[in-house]
Amino acid sequence: MTIHKSAPSTWLTVFLASALALAACSGPAADPAEPATAAPVTGAAPIATSAVAPAATSAPAATPTPAGRSALLSELRRQVEAQPQDQAGWIAASEGTQIRAGGGARTGRASFVRLDISDGSRVRLAGDSVFRLAELSPSADDPVTRLKLEAGKVWIMVTKLLGVGSFEVETPNGVATVRGSMMSTQYDPASGQVVVACLEGACRLTGAGGQSTDLVPGQQTEILGAGQDPTPAHPMDAEQLADWAGYFPEGAELVKGIEPGPAVTGLVTPTLTTPAGQVISGYWLDTYGGTSVEGDCIQGAVGGGGGEGLGPDERPLTPVRQVEDGSAILIYNPGQSFAQTGVGVYAREDTYETTSFDRQFQPITVTLTFRDELRVLAPDRIEWLTTNIEKGGCTTRYSRTLDLVRAEPLVLLPGRPPFRGEYAVTWRTDACPAELAEAVPAFTQIRLTPAYDGGLVLYGPGFYQHLEADEQGTYAWEQEAENGARFRLSLRVDDPRRLYPTWNVFKGPGESCSGTGEMILRKSPAP
Repeated sequence: MTIHKSAPSTWLTVFLASALALAACSGPAADPAEPATAAPVTGAAPIATSAVAPAATSAPAATPTPAGRSALLSELRRQVEAQPQDQAGWIAASEGTQIRAGGGARTGRASFVRLDISDGSRVRLAGDSVFRLAELSPSADDPVTRLKLEAGKVWIMVTKLLGVGSFEVETPNGVATVRGSMMSTQYDPASGQVVVACLEGACRLTGAGGQSTDLVPGQQTEILGAGQDPTPAHPMDAEQLADWAGYFPEGAELVKGIEPGPAVTGLVTPTLTTPAGQVISGYWLDTYGGTSVEGDCIQGAVGGGGGEGLGPDERPLTPVRQVEDGSAILIYNPGQSFAQTGVGVYAREDTYETTSFDRQFQPITVTLTFRDELRVLAPDRIEWLTTNIEKGGCTTRYSRTLDLVRAEPLVLLPGRPPFRGEYAVTWRTDACPAELAEAVPAFTQIRLTPAYDGGLVLYGPGFYQHLEADEQGTYAWEQEAENGARFRLSLRVDDPRRLYPTWNVFKGPGESCSGTGEMILRKSPAP
């Protein structure tokens, strides 16, 4: 092998020429005030094979980082506030408000909201409730979700396989756990009681002492006070089942298959906090007091109403609603609004003219002024005073009292809901041909409960039907029978204890019939 040696002068010439060429192409010198930074050596530079510089190639697009699991509010009803994240202030919630870990939501009386987690799980929050999203792991694999329920009630549906993850609802006195199923958790801060009901899958309630009770579908358990262990599992009672039926439509098919067990003893009904001078919305018993007349009356009205002569169970019930800000009380039956005039005092006044006859039976125009005053004696008792002044004639005064029978969130409806409970049902189908009568529902007893959206749910063994309410508060329901006939029902509630729906069935031209039904409350509503 022959080794060729270049002369030193030749190498020097080539080096100097190359250095001069590079200097000519390098542009202006760096600012001496800015120290130069040596570029790291990454290997030999590629050799250009063309006088034209190669086109620049864009860097490959970065793979977007997964946003992780998220939680958004939806189906807001009435008063809902949100705390989007930890340490943030409470704001009025809106559709799509995002709740991050550490944030939460709270509802006012007769309010409602749904929390949608991006993995498909769902939480529904009842009225007068507060929860915080203590933990929401970003990964959808083995997800961990922890809610802290400070007051009220939540219903949960877990759709994501949890793997080694978990879904928990923490309260000060116990922790409820659900896996791939549906569970409700209720906590009353005043009594410290916790109630957990399992509609589907596997659920568990663990007390502060570490003792646990496992639940299968259709069961519930309770912690009856701080420091106590959960009770043994037992069948879900009617109140819990009614809540599932009215507040969690995702469980409609499962509700059909559950027969409630006995009512739970030892549970404390949460006390409604009512500001001074206000009343509890619901159904009230109207009792007539007395009448006094001053002067010579032509058209003066004499006090009435209250179902005098009837027993308490026969008297009509009057729906009364307290406006949330305390500014008014609404009396549904006469359609009257009473404005607040003082603490615990509400009034309305109306003046109009009417035609009457004098003692010689001659027509005469009479001007009447009615003034009604409500005096709140207690949150569950009202004194109603009416003064009827006949211009140039007489003054008639009469009184009545209203006593609360059943608290109901009438704010959800333009009309009024029936009582929650079980009703005996009678259908009058005498006027229907047998073929059309087959379309009339066959059940002779049914359970009713107001729904979260202002509708009404009828449910029982093998049956679940949601009825919507129109602007007048009339519920409607339509279904098709196996023989092709269509059944339509209309229900307006005048007395929540006794319901008289009207219905009709039609199949084709000239093939129709109609009738009425009767629904009588069989079981007294819970207080």
